[in-house]
Amino acid sequence: MPLEKDVQILRNFIISEVKVMVQEGDEVWDKHRFIRLRNLICTRLTVFNARRGGESARMLLSDWTDAEENAWIDPQLVQNVSNPLETSLLNQFKLVYQSGKGSRRLVPVLIPNDTVEPLRILVQKKGAVWYSTK
Repeated sequence: MPLEKDVQILRNFIISEVKVMVQEGDEVWDKHRFIRLRNLICTRLTVFNARRGGESARMLLSDWTDAEENAWIDPQLVQNVSNPLETSLLNQFKLVYQSGKGSRRLVPVLIPNDTVEPLRILVQKKGAVWYSTK
């Protein structure tokens, strides 16, 4: 098990690097820059969710679309939440379900809010980066 201090250092590094890349969003994107942002996001999700390394990398565009539209969260249940802590948690994360390793059951993956905008950028830049660098 890694030390909590080391995990905090990694988290801070990832968040600061992603923030810089998001702020420089209008610059020219090539596949190296795209891959760097993707790797940072995958690392963030892997460490945050304490998952195997490949799980966050296997997230499909349809998985992300479902998370962005809150497809996995029942709006009627959200309206009935009275606990302020639970309400806060609902607003801090997006939820994705992916197939687990070697099973048919679905595994939840939480996406922190600091990762939402970078994921949107990846989706936006995906086509331009891969088709312009052939």
